[in-house]
Amino acid sequence: MNQFVPQLILGNALDSSSGPPKYAPAWHTHSTWSFGAHYFFEDLNQTSGARVGRAAYGELYEAKAGEEIFTSFVQSPQTGDDAVKGETQWTLEMGIVGDTARLSRVVVKQPYMGLGAHWPQPTTSWSELNYSNLCVNACWELYGAIDPAHFPSSGSTYHINVTRGHDSKWKWVEQWDEDEGKGKTCATSKISESHTDTVQTVEWEIGLPSEGDTWRVGDAAAVVTVDTTHAGGPLPRFFQGTGFTPSKLLLDEHGKLNMMMASGNGYKYMRVHCMLDLIDITGSHAAPVYNFTVMDASMDVIVDAGLTPFVNIDGNPTGVLHSLFMENNFLNIPKLHSWRDLMEALGRHLVQRYTAASVQTWKFEHWNEPMTIDKCATLLSSSCLSSL
Repeated sequence: MNQFVPQLILGNALDSSSGPPKYAPAWHTHSTWSFGAHYFFEDLNQTSGARVGRAAYGELYEAKAGEEIFTSFVQSPQTGDDAVKGETQWTLEMGIVGDTARLSRVVVKQPYMGLGAHWPQPTTSWSELNYSNLCVNACWELYGAIDPAHFPSSGSTYHINVTRGHDSKWKWVEQWDEDEGKGKTCATSKISESHTDTVQTVEWEIGLPSEGDTWRVGDAAAVVTVDTTHAGGPLPRFFQGTGFTPSKLLLDEHGKLNMMMASGNGYKYMRVHCMLDLIDITGSHAAPVYNFTVMDASMDVIVDAGLTPFVNIDGNPTGVLHSLFMENNFLNIPKLHSWRDLMEALGRHLVQRYTAASVQTWKFEHWNEPMTIDKCATLLSSSCLSSL
């Protein structure tokens, strides 16, 4: 994970860090709204191979009702006494419109605040291939909020404006929706989108159900009554496997315990989401270098527990194939070739590590939840398949 996060927070929230050299994140409780610039990323534990959350923060300031908060992300040549010629830095700023005294700023001269320089596959510069794709979004995160009393009564309203040059060729994303909250949230959600050739406007209103409405999860209220005094009979075992997510938690002690419990309860297959997230890719599209170290250690947890992997081939190794999947840009021939090369390298690696006889007993799923049928049809009918 590697993200710049301008935060508007209330309640018990991630709001600071220990700073260098560990950048350990910290949580505190806020009874009023506060805001601050925030860089959140994950470091690699060299001993266990697990990923560890890290954070870098600007100053935290109070925000009052009616104030307008702005954010900016700027990549520019490095400045300061330790500046390296030819290298860039990212500056995230968050402040109150019309009040220069409350300006929170984080300057990041190297990915992962320089901690990646000591990884087996070092990363030290924003000019590396891994950082050639950017994703911008807005989210409303509610940690542990399960009832109306713990939701901000004011809700949230997002006005998102995206501006591009007249010569831009990429298409606007017209279909905006919720991500993790869709179909699960207790809050209401209304999203609208409009655009011209150069400007896109997205309006997103998030709030609570109206007074008197049924508090519910999803689109319909339901009441389930279970009579625990009555034995209904044995449950036919029509299933052979179960799933686990996210993949990065496999190396956690709880992840390992989950695998042992699944195996001990008679499950045969284990399907884990986003295993490809555990692969690190460096180099270039023409000459990629694959590092399967973390994925190997995670796959070993499944195999060592006596389970057979059900490999869900999804995820985005090192973020380099982001636009191919997040934008359904299957006409990006260079990235399709990168995907083809990755699949070949992955297959050869698994056979070499676990033997062909063992891998032949595994199950492989080549796609997870296609976004829409029409996009699949576009893919199948396009000339990009012939180029592979």
